[in-house]
Amino acid sequence: MPNRPVGIDLGTTYSAISYLGESGRPELIQNSIGEFLTPSAIFIDGTEIVIGKEAAHASVMNPANYAECFKRDVGTTNNLELSGHAVPPEILSAIILQELKKNEEAVLGALEDVVITVPAFFDEKRRVATKLAGEMCGLNVLGIINEPTAAAVYYGYKTGYFKSTSVKPVNILVYDLGGGTFDVTIVRIQGKNFSIVATDGDVRLGGKDFDERLVNHIAESFVKEHGLDPRASAEDCAQLWLDAEQIKKSLSERQSYSTVCFHEGLRSRIEITRDIFESLCSDLLSRTELTTELVLRQASLGWDQIDHLVAVGGSSRMPMVTDLLTRISGKQVERKVSPEHAITYGASVYAGLLSKSTQFSNDVNVRDVSSHALGVIGTDTKTKTETVAHLIPKNTPLPCTVTRQFSTATAGQSSVVVELVEGGSNIPANCNYVGKCTITDLPAGLPARTEIQLTLQYDKSGTLTVEAKIPSARIAATSRIERGLNSSPADLSRWINLLTGRPPDEGIAPDEPSAAYEDEAVLLDNLYKQIATIALKNFHLMGVDPILCKTINANQAELNTLKTRVSELEERVPQGNLQRVQLSTRLAQLKQRINEIRKTSLSNVIDLGIDCFKNDVELPGVEHLYDKCVELIRKGK
Repeated sequence: MPNRPVGIDLGTTYSAISYLGESGRPELIQNSIGEFLTPSAIFIDGTEIVIGKEAAHASVMNPANYAECFKRDVGTTNNLELSGHAVPPEILSAIILQELKKNEEAVLGALEDVVITVPAFFDEKRRVATKLAGEMCGLNVLGIINEPTAAAVYYGYKTGYFKSTSVKPVNILVYDLGGGTFDVTIVRIQGKNFSIVATDGDVRLGGKDFDERLVNHIAESFVKEHGLDPRASAEDCAQLWLDAEQIKKSLSERQSYSTVCFHEGLRSRIEITRDIFESLCSDLLSRTELTTELVLRQASLGWDQIDHLVAVGGSSRMPMVTDLLTRISGKQVERKVSPEHAITYGASVYAGLLSKSTQFSNDVNVRDVSSHALGVIGTDTKTKTETVAHLIPKNTPLPCTVTRQFSTATAGQSSVVVELVEGGSNIPANCNYVGKCTITDLPAGLPARTEIQLTLQYDKSGTLTVEAKIPSARIAATSRIERGLNSSPADLSRWINLLTGRPPDEGIAPDEPSAAYEDEAVLLDNLYKQIATIALKNFHLMGVDPILCKTINANQAELNTLKTRVSELEERVPQGNLQRVQLSTRLAQLKQRINEIRKTSLSNVIDLGIDCFKNDVELPGVEHLYDKCVELIRKGK
């Protein structure tokens, strides 16, 4: 049987795999128990690795041998505790992919070429780590596609746009609320061209967070009745999580649900209504509303310019989501594609496009955007501090090529280190480090501030290439940005052996100062922050963006809540190894979320200041700040 285009939705809570059938339609592949959705869950049972639904059920028996939601940490240094080992999250993702590959091969034979989906707001390290997880299983990853983009591609295929001859542009907003991540993407279809207009999201907001509110509500109700906390028992807490997911699904069909909580020989019957659930989760839903409105603003579109509103991701089935979208848009949410399967279907269609499958005409084109701004770290010549020169703004269509002029930092410099970061701030510490390349063997005796032309190429697959030219010396050098990760393709079998107690397999210079600089950038950032501070105090004035203000305030409220929670946890005295592991893992997650919010909030604050400055918003006491901005911008030119 010929190798068919295959798409994999590697989800935070559930994963799925599909392929293009002979008719050209995507078809799902069942797992070993005949289901199309496989929980992204792993349980170590002695020498056996259990995956999927059975793993989730087994979590109640021995939570220390259970792992889930590791997709949220893929591409980071946050290893997850599993069976006494700190395992890199991309290894756990590879184990899930290996299971999906096995299911596919039982139906179609050898699997090699695939497309894997990721959240639109994944940064480059997370994307590379996902591709690495596929390579660990022997897969040839044709491409990485954003989940809402995949859903839009399938929507376009399902509704006939692949065969349309119309050139009238159509705007589709995809609201993607999955088990662990949230994205909003606006896609413009014109003829057979699918172009992403804008995208934004949250890699730590999803159905699991809604489940957590139910877990805490049930536990606190039990405490109120009996004075004991079922979350103190790892086994009872695991059962709470299983119950919470079922309650959430039931409340999408029913107005109330009665559950029983057991702990320490005691039981408590708790009635949960849909209204109670929605009240518990109102702030989570508000976060999705703010992100949706921000994406519309980034796309410079109003709701009246959105032709189709599509909700995907299993968590989008909650009635509160449909009610929210209908209220803010004035439109009906379309259900022409399955929320659970649209993403994997779209991935297999995209795999068909990349492999130039005969089922599709070759003139269908999908063009994505950069989900984060990309820049180079340099040194400000006046303040002598590090700053970021942004080369590729957020939501830039891909592929793209950008060239900027920089200079060497010192006389006689023999090499240049180009360090690439993601994020909208001009301050490197507030951005995510992507990688670096080093240009060596510069001619001897180059004077300081010798001109360097830096060209950054960003292709559709996410590959970044930097070219540096020194015109005066007639030399050039090119290097691909290498993103550092904790694992390599050879690590999977070693980790599997370690987790299952088998014998392991055998055979397992100081950086130069950056040459790039961007004059006045840090000073401008500080001015924008001062302007934004005044705008937040006068958010009611004409011209001040209310959406950005609400977003910043919501971020600050969440930040304060998280800081309080961290303080409370750090005061605890854990007893037992399992409790210490659980506590340290939770603290690490909370602290990472705090750092993420700080970066996002800082970017939003700067955006608010820029917006007020560009629109000359009349705020009290900002005239001198506006004047300074104008002066600095002129100097920069």
